[in-house]
Amino acid sequence: MKLTTIEIESIRQRTEATTVGKWEHFPIDGSLEYIVLGEDRGEMVAEVIYEKVDAEFIAHSRQDIPNLLAHIAELEAEIKQLKGGISE
Repeated sequence: MKLTTIEIESIRQRTEATTVGKWEHFPIDGSLEYIVLGEDRGEMVAEVIYEKVDAEFIAHSRQDIPNLLAHIAELEAEIKQLKGGISE
């Protein structure tokens, strides 16, 4: 599935609107549940997550999504540059 420019921009805007900084996941004391906190550990990002893999996914998404968006932008720039050398 190819994302449109509008869809990519919507993803970027949603990402930039979230709590800034690296997110980390932690087990809730005495339970099998997890929380996700912002970089300074003072901001709750998500709480009562029942699966460790879900907590890891949420925590890593704050870094992963911007990295993926940057990668997409680099690839699009490379495609544009390569297409510039092709005469149609």
